[in-house]
Amino acid sequence: MTHMTPHHSPSSGLLPLLYGGGPAVAEQPPHLPLPDLAQRPDSWAHITTLAAQVRAHSPLALLGDFLQSSPADLQALGDPGRAAHWRGVHHVALYLGDYDTDTQWLGFMAALQRQALALGVSVLDSGPSYIAPKRHGTQGWWTSLTLHDGSIIELFSCRLWGAWAAQPPLQRCTLMSHAALGLARRAHVLPTLQGLAATHRELEVVAYTEGDELGHCYGHLLNHRTQRVLELVHAGAAAEVTHG
Repeated sequence: MTHMTPHHSPSSGLLPLLYGGGPAVAEQPPHLPLPDLAQRPDSWAHITTLAAQVRAHSPLALLGDFLQSSPADLQALGDPGRAAHWRGVHHVALYLGDYDTDTQWLGFMAALQRQALALGVSVLDSGPSYIAPKRHGTQGWWTSLTLHDGSIIELFSCRLWGAWAAQPPLQRCTLMSHAALGLARRAHVLPTLQGLAATHRELEVVAYTEGDELGHCYGHLLNHRTQRVLELVHAGAAAEVTHG
């Protein structure tokens, strides 16, 4: 397996990526292989370490990094620039690598399921990616992992095919890896997405879901200047804030 080195490039900012950047990117083969959990047990430690690095930042710090804005610029946004608007980092999503056939992906998932308890995973869900065919013209999968400490990591993988295969390796990582910031109220999600896109011409709302089977309401912003993504999510009734 190709060694995965975290890298803080202008495109990734505070969000470390599983596959490194810098000069090594130009030397990387087009294919970014899925981690071999059986042969490289350090791969999982690498994933959890990078996720913890993201969670160590406040939502405002991650928002400012995504927007490339100063604290003063954030204050000018109104509610989104206030800490009370947010409820921490809901999850960290990382691009796991490419697959050529579904068999490769299913093999990785089987290994992950066998080792879930040993890896500290208490809940594991997976399904086909909605954003991969809609935005990138290829198939993909997501996997949501809830760890024993309650933190959530999402892993994405896409089939190396078509226009997606033509994207540089680092750009594939950047487009699918992101932080998901929790919002205090469900009613905040869509207005915050639309407000940020209206005040920042480089931003586009690329996906919005009013409510999924878990009661989550969420949406994604794409920064066309940096090709980075940010997700905003309200995690259901348990996250609702009541003001007296």
